[in-house]
Amino acid sequence: MMGCFSGIQVASVPWEGRGTKPEVIRLPPESPCQWMSVKLPSVATTVGSPRPESRARCVPFHPTLGLAFIPTASLVLAFALAAYFNHLVLIPGYWDARRYGTYAATLLVTMALPTAAALAVIRTSYVRTLGPDPDPNGVYVHFAIDFFGMLMHVAAATVLVWAVRRFLGPADLARKTP
Repeated sequence: MMGCFSGIQVASVPWEGRGTKPEVIRLPPESPCQWMSVKLPSVATTVGSPRPESRARCVPFHPTLGLAFIPTASLVLAFALAAYFNHLVLIPGYWDARRYGTYAATLLVTMALPTAAALAVIRTSYVRTLGPDPDPNGVYVHFAIDFFGMLMHVAAATVLVWAVRRFLGPADLARKTP
């Protein structure tokens, strides 16, 4: 999957005693593609019209393949953005400096804004394709569902990074990074 996206680098920002921050944040070029490859198999299983008699069961709910791909891609990129920002900026900048209130507030905003942006992309594509949502509370319901997904993905990434650092150690991670 190399070459799907170029590597991402972020310049250093001084933290002035608020913790440590790496000089350059480097994401492997294949990283966004790996996030997508985990979710793409589920796209095909969500295409089709829901049958009213089977709403209690898990049935396909996106009417077209394009409308199945747009929510998946939008949300996966939003989840990845929040997870990377949490581990590469927020934890070194605020958690390690024991500024837990600032960390929590910034993490909440970091999760809410990409979720709202992804929801805007999804809602726009659905309105242009199918027309307005008949549910007057649809935006709020879908934001709550997508934000819960964001919470779960960021929590899972946090646990995974913690476990890798705990069992491999930072020295082993540094040797394996190009």
